[in-house]
Amino acid sequence: MKMPFLSLIVTLLILPLTVSAMTVEQLASQLGRNDLIIYDSRSKADYDAGHIPGAISFPFEQAYYNKGKALYIKGRTQITSLLREKGLEREKRVILYDDGDLISAARLYWILTLYGHDDVTVFESGYNSWIKAQPSERQESKVASSHFAPNFDASVYASTTLVKLATYSKNYTILDARSLDEYRGNKSMSSTYGRIPSSLHFPVSALISEKSGQPVLKSNRELTPVISQLERNKKYITYCNLGKNSTLSFYVLKRAGFDVALYDGSWIDWSMKKLPVEQEKGQ
Repeated sequence: MKMPFLSLIVTLLILPLTVSAMTVEQLASQLGRNDLIIYDSRSKADYDAGHIPGAISFPFEQAYYNKGKALYIKGRTQITSLLREKGLEREKRVILYDDGDLISAARLYWILTLYGHDDVTVFESGYNSWIKAQPSERQESKVASSHFAPNFDASVYASTTLVKLATYSKNYTILDARSLDEYRGNKSMSSTYGRIPSSLHFPVSALISEKSGQPVLKSNRELTPVISQLERNKKYITYCNLGKNSTLSFYVLKRAGFDVALYDGSWIDWSMKKLPVEQEKGQ
């Protein structure tokens, strides 16, 4: 049985993160550019209360549908229509943001990556940092619809079938982003307790710290020892309960150059289909 995240013994290939986060000043200097589109991934209510000037409201929930308790990304036709409505163009650079915990922004980052837009940056400081130094606006920004033609990138999408294959493949490692109690099977959002077989505990909480009482992504220096515990020659699949929090794991690993995919339906999908599980109850 593979051990939990903190006691995981793996090959240490220490390749530190070198991607520099965009600063508030850098983003402010680019506002109004014709080759740039900014998406606000927060709720419409939060957007209406104030947003970065020129940003387009794009709550990630607009790209999803519910089936039972599970959450799934919509089909290609619906996503294509949505991305065109949001004015996405392949020639334009995209900047995404949320309040600063990056859960919503990372979700939207995965969606755009999945549908083939390669030039996407996450403004990691988030709106909470922006309003401390720059003006905001409440008027809704409009954008002309586009003719964006998506290219589905299957390499970042993990279906249930692929995850089942990955449970016994030496080429894959499955990462569970939920809490330790959920990973061990002591708690669950579903009626099924445990974890996907062979998965390792890689909690999203290990990627986040607090700054002025707000959850924020850890610095590159803080993230390097966390990521250094993962082998570079593996294909990774991340999951959580609904495939939301684990998009932050996806974002961090993708940014660091790992070969990584997201299990869209995640634990709720797995448990609804009554697939095999592992447990460590009582530990």
